[in-house]
Amino acid sequence: MGLTEVAAGVFELRLPIPFEDGLVNVFLFKSGQEVDLLDCGMNSEDSLTAIHRALEQLGARRLRRLVVTHIHPDHYGAAGALAGEGLADLYMHRLEVPLVHPPITSTFEYRSVLILDPSATMPGWLSKWG
Repeated sequence: MGLTEVAAGVFELRLPIPFEDGLVNVFLFKSGQEVDLLDCGMNSEDSLTAIHRALEQLGARRLRRLVVTHIHPDHYGAAGALAGEGLADLYMHRLEVPLVHPPITSTFEYRSVLILDPSATMPGWLSKWG
């Protein structure tokens, strides 16, 4: 599971998954001492360890943003462990929120069309069920 720079400041990380070809690609975008992560793999010790090692290798002080492209478990499964209060901000398409979040009430607030408010219960739900 090596970290490969594919463009200036953009890194590919291959994470293990228990199906298909056994790997999923995620991407890290370095900005100073912060890193943004595009997708996050499964909620497994191997995936989380690889992500944390990649952050260390890049000299990141923190994971700033987690952007989930879609809600297949190999793309959002570890979101509950990486995003939430005191962790990375979670970004996902508003139409996918109801698919992974308990029923949304009229009081649920979005910061914008594409951003899930990280103070919502999503990270806890993903941590339990992701």
